[in-house]
Amino acid sequence: MAGEGGRRDAHCRRCRHAPADATLSAGPAQAGVSARGDARMWLHESRIEVDAPAAAVWARFADVAGWKRWNAGVAECSLHGAFADGGEFDMRLPDGSEFRSRLFDVVEGRSFADETQVGEHRVRVWHRIDPLDVARCRVAYQAEVEGPDAAGVGNAVTDDFGDVLAALKRDVEFAA
Repeated sequence: MAGEGGRRDAHCRRCRHAPADATLSAGPAQAGVSARGDARMWLHESRIEVDAPAAAVWARFADVAGWKRWNAGVAECSLHGAFADGGEFDMRLPDGSEFRSRLFDVVEGRSFADETQVGEHRVRVWHRIDPLDVARCRVAYQAEVEGPDAAGVGNAVTDDFGDVLAALKRDVEFAA
């Protein structure tokens, strides 16, 4: 849809993340992964195709307390408020570290983003579901990190994106 694409492109210019059809690269992209960055700004995207409807993936995303069932990097997670713009969630990692993130750009059934302050770094992650047909979709995670060691923090934050997406795929496809 031309109108939707135009709205998405304007949205992406506003928050500086790439639209769904953009290619990010710092060299050859491999298996649905791309990255680029400099010392203060770092971007990374991972994506996977899922043999299940977009609604099944969205149900996993909206169940914040259930993230630990398919994301090994989450020990506990709790939502404060609605799964909507301005909502917040607390997450405890398996190593015991904890942080609070704020939801923004939530589009029911399609995408959401979260923002977390990690020391001097602002970490923003977009989670997007692109339907391919009624029974399949593509899921993408895109991270943007700003700060003095953006690449170091970015690599640490996104190191498990491939594993997380593969686990989400297994969980959703098993239930389908």
